[in-house]
Amino acid sequence: GVAPWFFPTAEEYTMILESHGFDVTYIALRPRPTPLPTGMEGWIRTFADPFFADATPQQKETAIAHAIHLLMPSLRDSNELWTADYVRLRFHAVLKRDSQQ
Repeated sequence: GVAPWFFPTAEEYTMILESHGFDVTYIALRPRPTPLPTGMEGWIRTFADPFFADATPQQKETAIAHAIHLLMPSLRDSNELWTADYVRLRFHAVLKRDSQQ
């Protein structure tokens, strides 16, 4: 299946907007660390489920456990609290006059 997420760089998104007739006046990636009250496992089960559509239940559980193991050193603190390392893409773009209908 197709990955449901899209994480462009500021430069990539600028090119997309400009190719559709916009002038980009501002664009930036902003870190937005977000606490995960249900932990990484809860987050994965809530938001990453589409990635497991073709997996067996055992494959899904193994993949989730492996992801948690890989993410633990960087996203779980000494109090065992998880934080997602979200990054927000913020921009301001104006449709070029010659692109308006």
